[in-house]
Amino acid sequence: MAYIGFAPTTKPLNSDDLQDGIVTEAKIATDAVTLTKIANASVTTHKIANANVLSYLIANANVTTHKIANANVLSYLIANANVTTDTIANANVLTSDIELANITTELLIDDAVSSSKIAPLVNLQEDISIVASAFDNPTNIDLLNNSVYYCTAAADTNFTINFRANGSTPLNDIMATGNTISAAIMVTNTGSPYYINAHQVDGSSVTPKYQGGTAYSAGNANSIDVYTFTIIKTADATFTVIAAQTQFA
Repeated sequence: MAYIGFAPTTKPLNSDDLQDGIVTEAKIATDAVTLTKIANASVTTHKIANANVLSYLIANANVTTHKIANANVLSYLIANANVTTDTIANANVLTSDIELANITTELLIDDAVSSSKIAPLVNLQEDISIVASAFDNPTNIDLLNNSVYYCTAAADTNFTINFRANGSTPLNDIMATGNTISAAIMVTNTGSPYYINAHQVDGSSVTPKYQGGTAYSAGNANSIDVYTFTIIKTADATFTVIAAQTQFA
């Protein structure tokens, strides 16, 4: 027989039996929360006091998908660095269990996310920015928005591209020395082709290293030219850019 705040009972503990905020760190013995102690889908956000999900309170591999109601893992319920690999059963973190933007870096210890903890990918999709009018000169490529840009309108001039994080943030601010980021720009050409004739990072000119050792000097008629870039930060505000142009027709 146990007391859960109001009267003795022998029935399983579920989410309706607890007053909001009643389960805190001091109330749970180490390794006391195991699979058999939690009714399915009974862990919901309003049952847990803020920052009281700590790794040492959870027996290894006892967080499984059927124990958590959908979208009830919120960042403010988890103390920093308390999601560890040995606490989560393999392949039991599903997207339906996590609210958007609630897994943040300070909640994870280093190397806590491993391939065995994530269900296998069925499809990997990437967003693309589709531009309906010809690229401006210059054209800003905001890499925090997308890394692939496709202009479906015919180019009407040669143009400069400027890589940045977004309109208020330099690329230099989001990259550490030794980081690299890739981008692709797809330019539609008609019988009068144009091309990317200058390159910038955060508004400063940079000369790429070109595939094959020769800079592209024209676009290709009646084609989609795909420009691929690898941007490597080698020091503060210093970048090496690797570039290539490929014709598709």
